[in-house]
Amino acid sequence: VSTQSTWDYKKKMEEEEAKRTVFRAVDKSNEGLVNFDKLVAALTSAHIPDPNSHAEAALKEYAKSRTEAISFAEFAESTNKQQCSILMTLCFFSYCDVDQDGRLTLAEFTRCVEVLSGAPVDDIMKFKPQFDKIDTDHDGYIFYLEMENFMKTQLQINDQHS
Repeated sequence: VSTQSTWDYKKKMEEEEAKRTVFRAVDKSNEGLVNFDKLVAALTSAHIPDPNSHAEAALKEYAKSRTEAISFAEFAESTNKQQCSILMTLCFFSYCDVDQDGRLTLAEFTRCVEVLSGAPVDDIMKFKPQFDKIDTDHDGYIFYLEMENFMKTQLQINDQHS
């Protein structure tokens, strides 16, 4: 077994674990499924107006099975395809919003990047430019809709370059 294939395998496992960590932010019971009620709870926690319609849209977007729940496999497959979605954004946001106040501080954002990347952050200010880019109203917080808009924009840019 080559060093490169070992490194590739390790990287793939780290990416898989990062996806599971983010998915668990909404699947708090760790069942491997996100249903309507879990989506509504997470959307409500993120202070999203009309969480029911957002939850319905997420289920339509993801759930391939007719169980009206989104499996981890469906979530992981769509993130592999670089699709921006309500659920992907919600899982990421919910994971980052440690105090569940519906907004991210620079410290929460940095902690999230640190945990998901597996690399320690020695200077929180390294992430301030990225944080400011997402915080479009410049109030010092990232709200869910700002995160959603940013992720959609980034994926559109990535699609144009591929």
